[in-house]
Amino acid sequence: MSNQYAEFLKQHPYIDQEIHRREDELLSKGEAKGKVEGKVEVILEMLRIHFSEATAELVKLALRRVDIRDAEVIGPLEKATTHLDEQGVNQWLKDYLPAE
Repeated sequence: MSNQYAEFLKQHPYIDQEIHRREDELLSKGEAKGKVEGKVEVILEMLRIHFSEATAELVKLALRRVDIRDAEVIGPLEKATTHLDEQGVNQWLKDYLPAE
């Protein structure tokens, strides 16, 4: 860090605090995004194993169109997948993969 920058931060500590607050906020968002992406990977792998590669690919396509951080969107898919509920997975696909 340059001496001028360090001196500036000493004179304006609230700026340094704001920088650290924003860094922490970005880190938290990154960690949350990583957890959700990990959950999605587990769901896709379970679909490949217990249903089919085609089902997993359709879900993957649908996931590109939705906000995967939204619990109302991902929750029903996660529940249907973990309960091996094929009808639930198919209903989720009907809801989130519109016919083109």
